[in-house]
Amino acid sequence: MDGAADGVMPDSVRLVDYRRPRDRNLDLTPLLDVVFQLLIFFMVSSQFVSPKAKLDLPVGRPGIQPEASSSIRVEVAAGGEMRVEGEVVADAGYEAAVKAAMEGRGVDRIQFHGDRTMDFGDFVGLMERAQEVGVKAFEIVKEPRAEGAGR
Repeated sequence: MDGAADGVMPDSVRLVDYRRPRDRNLDLTPLLDVVFQLLIFFMVSSQFVSPKAKLDLPVGRPGIQPEASSSIRVEVAAGGEMRVEGEVVADAGYEAAVKAAMEGRGVDRIQFHGDRTMDFGDFVGLMERAQEVGVKAFEIVKEPRAEGAGR
């Protein structure tokens, strides 16, 4: 007698029971594992770029001044007049003046003394142009404010 006559199906012919509710939840664990592995891969393989210019910002306490002997002094007035080591320099001759001062003094640092109303883009441009001729470090000098003076 075979099992089909008894109403029982053999294991090899068993059909899917559609009346039983299926588990419809999606397992996200493998997807999250792959995402985290990619995140770790990109974090480890990325290169962190160090800043190209080192800025030494002096503390604004009265009486503390950066050393003038270890750097080249560059002054920019509100009207755009530039001075390198006290000598008036045209915009076109800025790089040559900085390079000559570097070679003459044997230093590769600049102290920037800029007017408060100076355009920031001009300031950044002067820093980049100085870098092109070999300046390694920059100091932005804040002039001490007189007592009782407002902003």
